[in-house]
Amino acid sequence: MGFAHRGRRAVTSVTGWIATWGWLACGSGAPSPGTCWTQVQSGDLPTPRTIVWNTVADLALAAQTASDPVSVPATDVAYRLSTSGCVQIDSLSDPLGRAWVTPPATLSDYDLFCKSCPQRAALGVRSGLYVLPSSDPLPMSTTQLQLRAALRDCGTLLPSLQAGQVRVEYSARQRPTDAQPGILYAELAITPGSIFFDSPMAVPGVVEEAVTLVNSWLAPGQLVVRILRARRLSTADTLRIERGDHIALVPLGGGLHACDPGGRSPDETWVPIVLAGCLSVSNTVLKRSSEPEGLTPGIPSGLPGADAAHGVYIKGRGCDASAPQISWTAESLARVLGHELGHYLGVYHAVELDGSADALDDTDADNLMYARPSAIAQPRFTASQFRVMRQHPAIAWQ
Repeated sequence: MGFAHRGRRAVTSVTGWIATWGWLACGSGAPSPGTCWTQVQSGDLPTPRTIVWNTVADLALAAQTASDPVSVPATDVAYRLSTSGCVQIDSLSDPLGRAWVTPPATLSDYDLFCKSCPQRAALGVRSGLYVLPSSDPLPMSTTQLQLRAALRDCGTLLPSLQAGQVRVEYSARQRPTDAQPGILYAELAITPGSIFFDSPMAVPGVVEEAVTLVNSWLAPGQLVVRILRARRLSTADTLRIERGDHIALVPLGGGLHACDPGGRSPDETWVPIVLAGCLSVSNTVLKRSSEPEGLTPGIPSGLPGADAAHGVYIKGRGCDASAPQISWTAESLARVLGHELGHYLGVYHAVELDGSADALDDTDADNLMYARPSAIAQPRFTASQFRVMRQHPAIAWQ
């Protein structure tokens, strides 16, 4: 992953579900050069939701040390840790000492997520969203947890050599019934690097077909993605980021909402889907880089703090100056988009290219969250993956 990226390579029926909750008039309307958003769903936009964050503590951390423990609620909440650099949950345990997240046990745990932890917890770049439990087996029920935070060096991912501040917050989230349908609202931005930039339609036909496919794969979990509005974004089509540093994404996010009141999205739960040009992720420590087909800044992503990026980014061309734009088919685009939305909602790779597996009991390599989803036979999510995804606070329950 790079942060969460793919390297080079139901209760109701699917039809009824998509027709009722899914794509509505998304192929209609043409983008207007020089304007902001084109609304692509019929009817009024949904009433904006506000996520209320409760501050637990503002922690002063010394270099190379974890914070003192702070007590946080454990039931139906999301946590957010914010800092000026990189941060991670160092440990999380119940009052009886039963661990949800453990401190790094080996050097391999100083990575983009803790591999040996009972519940996986990812690195936060400026801001980290944590929605637990994320793994099997499920932890014992409890009402309170003790959380320790730790600063990480954004380059090496090792304990930070600098002191710093971390804000710990939590937000209550709704617990849906098993059969309750949920909508993930999204806004689509297309940059000049994408082959779809010059399409006369606000949402090009191939993109519309791709979202319909993604929704068919989400339908068994009673989930659907609905694009509310779309725009063309005249920005540099090269996005070059470093592992642990997403600063290149922040100006793009600012430009995305420059014409919205206050320069912000009307609703912080809406997911930006950005059809970009070149995507390059470099590792300055190992001195190598990759060009992922898709990228999500965190697992899960969304509801960021100040100056933190979120959303789903899809590659539109190679980073070589002579590289042509990618002529996406609906199927290939859907696989990348569905895979990255899985990351956005908190799901890790089912199986990595080296054969290592996730921490869920019912996943294997024939899964949309395989590290190379273009290689799988049948795109699908499992029940455990849906359980994790349905915890995300951005989902609007119907």
